[in-house]
Amino acid sequence: MRLRRSLLQLTALVAALALIQALYLPAGAAGALPQGRAALKHTNYAVFGLRKEFTDTAGHWAAEEIGVLAARGVISGYPDGSFRPEKPLTRAELAALLARFLGLKATAPGDAFGDVPPGAWYAGAVAAVREEGLMSGAGGKFRPHATLTREELAAVALRVAGIGTRDLAPTFADAQMIAPWARQAVATAAAAGLMSGVGENRFAPRAPVTRAQAAAILCRLAERLGLYTETVTVTGKLVWSAVEKPHWELEADGETYVLLPDAADKLAAALLREYEGRRVAATGYLLAGPDIYMRGPLLQVLEVAPAE
Repeated sequence: MRLRRSLLQLTALVAALALIQALYLPAGAAGALPQGRAALKHTNYAVFGLRKEFTDTAGHWAAEEIGVLAARGVISGYPDGSFRPEKPLTRAELAALLARFLGLKATAPGDAFGDVPPGAWYAGAVAAVREEGLMSGAGGKFRPHATLTREELAAVALRVAGIGTRDLAPTFADAQMIAPWARQAVATAAAAGLMSGVGENRFAPRAPVTRAQAAAILCRLAERLGLYTETVTVTGKLVWSAVEKPHWELEADGETYVLLPDAADKLAAALLREYEGRRVAATGYLLAGPDIYMRGPLLQVLEVAPAE
């Protein structure tokens, strides 16, 4: 069994604190990233803090995610104590959010985009996410002040999570409204449990991404990347068990692990079925608490891959 210990890293902490500005930086605000480039890496770390409450998030569907990220200094509210969860994000703000969340450092902005002035507060962040292939533009334009759309966020979320698009078709009632370039991205992000609909089986692909939606996606990505919690990778034979409640098991080093994929992660569920009987490496969180299976440690599965 290979244990990936969570590391408390100063760079990650600084990046998280810098995100206080990321969700609502005004035009012309300071905050360009420092020069010099660091390779994109998803390193486990833990940042603890007191839970923060806002005047306008009680009862909101994303109140828990907002509170978790605010407690870690990842996102912040406004001077009046509000969070403004329904305020839309711009593409520049998302670039800053991603760059600081992942601890990216940009080289000089360059002239990749004609609408990103070298002195703009977001120029370094745009350069960073472009270099890592997380965000791009079209026709030499980045459209930094354009409101981020949900179909754009679906594509970005997959890149951050390291999930390639699959040959899937979206099944939302408004699937015909999804841009052709984003159809597989939306379908894959939904299948992976990174994004869901907005009600009545609609995805609303052209709708703006709100601060609340960004907080929810960020929480899911943090979980997927194991940023806040110790993760474990175990390698062994994958089998389907009918003992107690039917479930997946991994036989590794004389131990039997009960694998529990997230109900929303259809991709993981499909991979488990595909790899049945094979030797695989499963990564996830060890769960504590009641165990109805009584077979061995419970592993909340984040990813599974062939080990052969």
